[in-house]
Amino acid sequence: MQTGFFTKAVPAIRRAPRLALGLALCLGLLTGCQTALQRGVNADQTAYVSSARPAIRVTVHDLPLVTSGPGTGRLYDSSSFGGLRIDTWVSYFAKGPQGPAVAIVQAELPDAWQWTTVWPSKNSCDVRQEYLAGRAYTAYTHLVPVQRDAFAGLAGEPVTEDQPVYWLVRSFEGIYAETQSKMVLQYREALTAEQLQALSPALLPEMDKAALAAFRERALAAISVEKGVFKDGTPGTFARGVRWQYVNDALLGPVMERNIGE
Repeated sequence: MQTGFFTKAVPAIRRAPRLALGLALCLGLLTGCQTALQRGVNADQTAYVSSARPAIRVTVHDLPLVTSGPGTGRLYDSSSFGGLRIDTWVSYFAKGPQGPAVAIVQAELPDAWQWTTVWPSKNSCDVRQEYLAGRAYTAYTHLVPVQRDAFAGLAGEPVTEDQPVYWLVRSFEGIYAETQSKMVLQYREALTAEQLQALSPALLPEMDKAALAAFRERALAAISVEKGVFKDGTPGTFARGVRWQYVNDALLGPVMERNIGE
């Protein structure tokens, strides 16, 4: 009986190392898949890094990092009950209440959804295509009131109902349809009290063309985008201070469900 028992047990014992090796390889592959995709800021906190989907690095020049990390955006103009929840990563850089500031947002849709075309916000001006790292981004200049701003207060500006504060914003929006990702890059400068008195938000297109052109150049100089394989991003735990209720359709833009059979 003992001989028969050991005769049957030996092959199983010999198979054990093979099973262990196979399990280790599977775990290694799973770990590799989990660690291959990185989103976050680099070690010196000057750039947002996405190692894949899309593989890019967005460097912000001469502005300190305020907050960075993942969170959840919500799109209410979708057919999903209660709004479509989407994975979102935010990095915000700013010098102070008057700016300048830069917001970097990456949003990734679930498989059943896709981004539609970029729709500049109402009363936007200086709308044009800008090419960043070989990808066409829709760029436009607009005003964002702090009351409905996802990043209000992060730069130290007041957030009150009785004190209108607007950021003059140059937005760059790029859709990566093949990966269902969208990048929203914003360069921001706070308007002074004198500028607010002289400018109604509805009259933004009437701003001096030379001033708008100079603002566009400052925006392009503040942000640079590189395409490649980058793995130096350190993922954050949560983007503190972001008002996630405003990481919504107004910031991220419209989506639609994919056609059946795609």
